[in-house]
Amino acid sequence: MILRGPCYDESRGLRLDAYLPAGPVRAVVLYLHGGGFLKGSREEPLVQALAARLSPQAVAVVSADYRLRVPLSAFPPQQAKEIAAMQARSVAAGLTLAPRLCGPAMIAAVQDASAALAAVRGGLVPGLQGLPVVVLGVSAGGIAGLSLAHPPKGMALARPDAVLSVAGAMVQPWRLRRAGPPCVMLHGQRDRVIGLENPALAARRATAQGIDLRLVDSGVAGHNTQVTALLEGRDAQGRPYFDHLLHLALGPGATA
Repeated sequence: MILRGPCYDESRGLRLDAYLPAGPVRAVVLYLHGGGFLKGSREEPLVQALAARLSPQAVAVVSADYRLRVPLSAFPPQQAKEIAAMQARSVAAGLTLAPRLCGPAMIAAVQDASAALAAVRGGLVPGLQGLPVVVLGVSAGGIAGLSLAHPPKGMALARPDAVLSVAGAMVQPWRLRRAGPPCVMLHGQRDRVIGLENPALAARRATAQGIDLRLVDSGVAGHNTQVTALLEGRDAQGRPYFDHLLHLALGPGATA
């Protein structure tokens, strides 16, 4: 069953689609699309592929809109100043990605993802209220998901139960906290959009501080190819990378 288009933010016209299993639901995957905070859609073909894989596991998939191309001027002056300072700090921390990926459009996406998460937990989609929610974000969506797990200071945000980032990165690594939910970053070599050195930086910090944020190198080169690695790839021991998503949603015993 597909429930299309309920609005989770009336003021901004933001909507989501829910792909529901036939029976009782055990967990929810909230999908955040990629596109560099410039483009992308909740209606990507990947969403249906995810639903086909997860519905037999009694996991619902919710795919949400979020605002795109949000400029610094969209925020109140003090908040805009803080966002600009965070953007500069990301560069100073050693990140090598495009500034827009850690700027105002990213913060807007995090706010919207929080609102979508709260709406799912609050019963906007019948049958999903109170269930564990794993954020699955691709590229920019992964950045938003990880920032939702370890949010910027002073922002009141709904926190996911876990995050799987595919070809994304934690762009504010100084925000990592032990109280954060478990997070996995699936990434690969020679990514020209978000280089592997970016999630690796956060993973090193997390390891040093005992934080549950892990980097999994898919062994696959490129950026968009990481989605294929998630759906079809296996590690050196033959374990599907898709199992990382199942483990976050259903526990370590779940397998594809």
